[in-house]
Amino acid sequence: MNEEIENAKFIFNSIKKMYPEIPAFPLKFKNLGFKGGGYLETIKFKSKRIGVVDMVIDTSGNYSYEPDYVVCHEYAHVILAHIKHSLKHNKMHEKLTYKLAKKFNLV
Repeated sequence: MNEEIENAKFIFNSIKKMYPEIPAFPLKFKNLGFKGGGYLETIKFKSKRIGVVDMVIDTSGNYSYEPDYVVCHEYAHVILAHIKHSLKHNKMHEKLTYKLAKKFNLV
């Protein structure tokens, strides 16, 4: 699992450099058991803007995706929250997740 976590950190920092206009937030690793691969802690502002407090990624190994892919998935949410003010799962999110994962040879 250590290799996947190191790769997840690398991908997180690489995507952060690709989108410097998005305010920085920390990446955390936590044993989530069977509660999913990761999640974002967010805050909504009156202007409908969504701010990301942190990204939490599962380290239990119980989720079907590796932590590095989950970082791509969650970062797609961050990018769309910044651009479209939306955290929804939709076609745009699916395409962006795939694009990020492909860039890092995860698909």
